[in-house]
Amino acid sequence: FFCGGRVMTGPDLAPVRMVMFLVALPTAGVILGTHDFFDDALGGPWATALLIVLTVYSFVELWAVVLTEPGIVPRLPARPHATQHGNLRKRPPKL
Repeated sequence: FFCGGRVMTGPDLAPVRMVMFLVALPTAGVILGTHDFFDDALGGPWATALLIVLTVYSFVELWAVVLTEPGIVPRLPARPHATQHGNLRKRPPKL
């Protein structure tokens, strides 16, 4: 918890870093591959700037999702009880 409980993170942020990498790598490739073409066609770096702004916006939204409260997480279903012989059976019925 950070900021008085308003910001929460899980124990594992590796998938978030992987998603950021998988977003940034193709974006960098598109920027590097089409920069000259769009500069000549549009008369300025507008397409490159738009792509960078959209990428930054996607990172902001990704972190907004990662750092928000997950809500109520449901419990796991009840485990079956073991009998004296070690066999698993369903829970005994409630009377």
